[in-house]
Amino acid sequence: MPPPALSLSDDAEELIRLAQSAVCWTVSEDLESAVRRLGEALAARDPAGIRRCFLPGAAPAEGVESALATQRLTSHRLVALAKVGHQRLVKLRLEGPDGSVVLAIRWAPGEAGWRAAAAHLVAVDTARPA
Repeated sequence: MPPPALSLSDDAEELIRLAQSAVCWTVSEDLESAVRRLGEALAARDPAGIRRCFLPGAAPAEGVESALATQRLTSHRLVALAKVGHQRLVKLRLEGPDGSVVLAIRWAPGEAGWRAAAAHLVAVDTARPA
C-alpha cells in the first residue's frame, strides 16, 4: 500500500521535519544540490562560494557570519523544509566538534536554478567538555 499523499499547500505552517517524518519525502535533486553547495561553502567559510549560492544583492543576515566564525564545522544536513509559494524554506544544521549552527534559508527558483534569497540564524550550540 503506498504511503499517504502529503499536502504541499502554500501554507507556511506545513513544515515537514525530514528527520522525524514517518512518510519518506524527497527534496528535488536541484534544490538538494544547491543546499549542499551552500552548506559546503558555509562550513569552509568560503565567501566567494557563499556569494555564488545567493541571489545578486542577497547575503546571510547579520549574526550568521560571526556564529559560523566561532565554530569548526565539518558537516551539514538539511533538517526541515517548507514550501512557501514557489519558494522553499530550508533549515540547515551545520555541525562540528565545537558544536552546531542552525540556519533558516529561503530559496528562490530562477533561470540559474535555486539560489538563496535570505539566511537567518536560528540557533548556536557550543559543545561542552565532559
